[in-house]
Amino acid sequence: MVRLASSRTPVLTDITDRGLQIFDERVSTPRMNTRTVTMTPSTPERVPTFESTPSAVWSPVTPPSTGRYTRSRSSSFSPRHLSFPQPVTPLQTASTSRIRASPRKRILVGANDGAMTCQFSPKKLKIDLQEKKPSSFMTGLLALNSDQLISLIGKLVGESDDEANEKLVQLIPTPDLKHIDKEMRYLRAAVNKSVANRNSRFVSKTDAVAFTRAQVHLQNFKKYLTSTGIRMTKSEQWSSVVKFVILAWNHARLTPKWDKPYHNDIKAKCFKFLSNQLIEAIKKGKFSSEDLSKISDQASLMLYDSETIRSCILLVNNLNCSYSPS
Repeated sequence: MVRLASSRTPVLTDITDRGLQIFDERVSTPRMNTRTVTMTPSTPERVPTFESTPSAVWSPVTPPSTGRYTRSRSSSFSPRHLSFPQPVTPLQTASTSRIRASPRKRILVGANDGAMTCQFSPKKLKIDLQEKKPSSFMTGLLALNSDQLISLIGKLVGESDDEANEKLVQLIPTPDLKHIDKEMRYLRAAVNKSVANRNSRFVSKTDAVAFTRAQVHLQNFKKYLTSTGIRMTKSEQWSSVVKFVILAWNHARLTPKWDKPYHNDIKAKCFKFLSNQLIEAIKKGKFSSEDLSKISDQASLMLYDSETIRSCILLVNNLNCSYSPS
């Protein structure tokens, strides 16, 4: 055992010497991108400086206020990196650029430039002149409204005797229903046009949405129908009243029938109003039996639209039985 140990001792010594030699060679050999540490008496230990990167250098300067070390970078400096404030341009004067104002203010401002100005007077314009009579009676009637014409005719009739009054009554023409028919066609077309764009098989033209779009036009139609019917009744031309009822009924029945029952109230009110007009005309018109038969035939056709016309049919039948025509 002693011999074996003594025989191996030189081998261990050689290996150790060889390893130290290799380590010394590696340490002494300069290498690229290595970090060298320089020690000076004024610097603390392990303050690194990078020789391979000249853009970043650790500076040993110590600030007097704090005992810490700061880092400074030596990099290229260019003035183009600085952001200088742009020069502030003065505002443009009123002579070079005008601020757009309202038309009235522009007119008033233009007075300084010598332009024509327009100033409004606070007083309302009014003038009183002596009235000049027209050259003829017919030309003077062209500028009068309906109320003035009625009052004028009333004065003429009141000054005349009974015989002249009867002659004037015979001269009164029957009301022209063509313009009434034309106006009702226009109002009914507005109702149909309001729902015309809902032209699709997936969208109904008689649902609640369609009624909302046409409600305003239906109200206008009903308003014109009632106002015209009242004016016709006041005229006491009962034959024309019956004709008006038949004409207005034809237009009312052509208005849309809506899906919801309560949306058809406007049409129902029109039918009820026309039925009352017809009843009043039958009671005060003193029609002949032939005329009453014609009215009854038309009322029977109107019964399909509304039950309110049934009272007219009953009234006509009672008159045919009890009243002898004049």
